[in-house]
Amino acid sequence: VPGASVSLAGSPGALAQVRMRGGEANHTIVLIDGIDITSPDIGETDFSTLVTGGLSRIEVLRGPQSGLYGSNALGGVINIVTKGGRGPLELTLRSEAGSFGTFDYALRASGGNEQAWGSFSYHERHTRGFNIAPFGIEDDGATLKTFHMKGGVRLAEGLVVDFTLRQTD
Repeated sequence: VPGASVSLAGSPGALAQVRMRGGEANHTIVLIDGIDITSPDIGETDFSTLVTGGLSRIEVLRGPQSGLYGSNALGGVINIVTKGGRGPLELTLRSEAGSFGTFDYALRASGGNEQAWGSFSYHERHTRGFNIAPFGIEDDGATLKTFHMKGGVRLAEGLVVDFTLRQTD
């Protein structure tokens, strides 16, 4: 996206930032399914903890409209929308492996109709990493585990209950 810059501060698992329109990373709000996931302790979103499994789309809002989200959205807003789970039952299993002892796997199940729907996904990534320090021989490995559940039920005409649950470790 023009005006967006992504930077990684080291090996996999290190802080990854997105800066938009020349602002700092804490001037970009990131939402997943409309929920602000900005870290309260560092004031920005660490993109190294985000996985792409189960995503429907990513929307980027730049310019004066981002001000509608408050002063913390001076640079812009990134809205990540996950798959909702409507449609026939769909099961997905994916795995991959690479250098530095890296392996990655994901499991996703979704399905439903106009009365009840749901989506469940689990993603895990491990890497032994590599040494980024000028002194020493330790590898800087990382492990990322993400569980995401989203669904809803239509209780009556005009009454719908939706939920989203996300846990990242």
